[in-house]
Amino acid sequence: MLNIFINDNAYITVKVDQKNTTYFLTYAGMKSECQVFHPHVAEFSKFMLNNREIIEIPINIVPSPISGLLTKLYVNTGDQVEIGQPLFIIEAMKMENTIHSETQAVIKNVLIQEGKSVQAGDIILGL
Repeated sequence: MLNIFINDNAYITVKVDQKNTTYFLTYAGMKSECQVFHPHVAEFSKFMLNNREIIEIPINIVPSPISGLLTKLYVNTGDQVEIGQPLFIIEAMKMENTIHSETQAVIKNVLIQEGKSVQAGDIILGL
């Protein structure tokens, strides 16, 4: 709870919850969120992504995070995967990037096979 004086005479109490660098404010049924930065970081805020601009990725797919060549698939349809388990490798600029599972799930389908080129955002696996 945060007690606030407005214009030195109005007094309100606001409920505040924090998750990472974001604060969630609740007052009289209204909700808002804000972020607080050090002054030197705030100067660069115009270069930061607005949370509303970030595209949410559905949890039942695994897209390619980068463009490159799908060189190795570690899973097949029907496999049970655990958090942190390697799923596939994308080679880009002569570097191998191993993509790991972020959730516990069953592989429902493999949409792109080894040896195929992929673009960032292409859906590789369905969960």
